[in-house]
Amino acid sequence: MRTATKETCATKDVEVKRGRKPKDSLRLYIRSDPNNFWLCVPRTLIARFGLVNKISSQSFQRKTTVFLDRNKDIPTFTKAVEQHGLSLKTVELHTSRHSKILKYNPYTPRNRDLFQ
Repeated sequence: MRTATKETCATKDVEVKRGRKPKDSLRLYIRSDPNNFWLCVPRTLIARFGLVNKISSQSFQRKTTVFLDRNKDIPTFTKAVEQHGLSLKTVELHTSRHSKILKYNPYTPRNRDLFQ
């Protein structure tokens, strides 16, 4: 487990490794504080997996990153990853303070132009 130094997960944090056997893998970050955790997913992946209208408002968004809710949206995203033949690998970044993620805007699919 690493200690969090930033509250966002940029697109560069995602690595799609091709040509691996038996599955390709997708590496994403989990941001956690003492009470919560979120999977950091670039908006482009939300769109690529067809989840723009399936993510709940329990998740948060900031710039090009969506912070998926642990109870509702991480399972939805994980299922989509598996359906696309990928495996999900995560790296946890933890802070002992309350996360700034809780102050970000709730997720909404209204800004569809941000997904392209």
